[in-house]
Amino acid sequence: MQVLDGKPRGSPQMVYSDIGPRPFFNSLGLTQDGSYYHGVTVGESDVYLATLDPATDRLRGPTKLVSQVGSRTSPQWSRDGQYLAYARGNGDEDDPFVLGIRSAETGEERRFRFGELRRHGGHGLDPQWSPDGRFILADVRKLDYLQGQSLYRIAVQTGAVTPLVLTDYARGYNRIESPAWSRDGSVIFERRPPSRIVTRNVDTREERELYRPTPPAEVYHWPTSNLSVSPDGQRFAFVWSDGKSEMTTALMVLPTAGGAPRELVRANDPVRIGVTAWTPDSRHIICARRVAGDKGMFEFWRVAVDSGEPQNLGLKMEARIPYGLSVHPDGIRIAFTAGTEQRREVWVLKDFLPGLAR
Repeated sequence: MQVLDGKPRGSPQMVYSDIGPRPFFNSLGLTQDGSYYHGVTVGESDVYLATLDPATDRLRGPTKLVSQVGSRTSPQWSRDGQYLAYARGNGDEDDPFVLGIRSAETGEERRFRFGELRRHGGHGLDPQWSPDGRFILADVRKLDYLQGQSLYRIAVQTGAVTPLVLTDYARGYNRIESPAWSRDGSVIFERRPPSRIVTRNVDTREERELYRPTPPAEVYHWPTSNLSVSPDGQRFAFVWSDGKSEMTTALMVLPTAGGAPRELVRANDPVRIGVTAWTPDSRHIICARRVAGDKGMFEFWRVAVDSGEPQNLGLKMEARIPYGLSVHPDGIRIAFTAGTEQRREVWVLKDFLPGLAR
């Protein structure tokens, strides 16, 4: 907009659009030659679909289903396999929280936009179908900074939001991450910082600690890990780490009724075990193995629960981080999210304004 004698003159003109949502953009100012500098946080994350060939036990694909869903979010198939749920958006005014429900048969989508829900900082977002398929469990928070990462139930048909578990933001680590339903929907498994796994009865709200590793070991959670309950409801899987700088990670299974965890397979830096999902027969766990490097790479493995024998499924992706994983009830279709790490960039718009006379 032109300015004359300190007052605006005329109408503003668009110079540059699509600069990014508000939390990820900041102005760095103008230089004497009229150039405008700004910083932006960039990164990609998409929902993919791969298929498992039963004849070769190798994954084919992947193909991209949904683009730009945001980092650290996971898709999940409904129990009947008819729909795939995913989430996108940070939850602020410029980047609203959206829940997507995609038909597995037609690809048609319904999207619910929520102005009152958002993520807690950069923490993960794992929409979880209730066993009856009527609700989605989301680990988000209201736009009230007095509440931490809590659990809300979203009705699939109407988008109505109901709080299930509210936490107090003022208590620091009192937040909920990576929730998972029990087989009958009566219990929710939660990962609670600093490092423990608890169960919560949906009706009575009774909470019970199921597992707490001995420090410095921890229930690995950042940025690519989750809790996943077996389809038969007998066990759940999680990733353990020794908490050291050169980290060792291990794929663990634990009875849903409680007891001692059992290690299936472990990996040492730079290899790390990430997201997990059970096959429909509850006999195998599919997980991601991340390899650090200049570009980074991850690959999917299938691990036999009884023997711990790992098998490479033949799908590798470079320069991508796996954020979420879900196996369709047919055991063939595998949906997952993967993306790049967020990074800061500085951009310049040349000749944004006339240069100052020297």
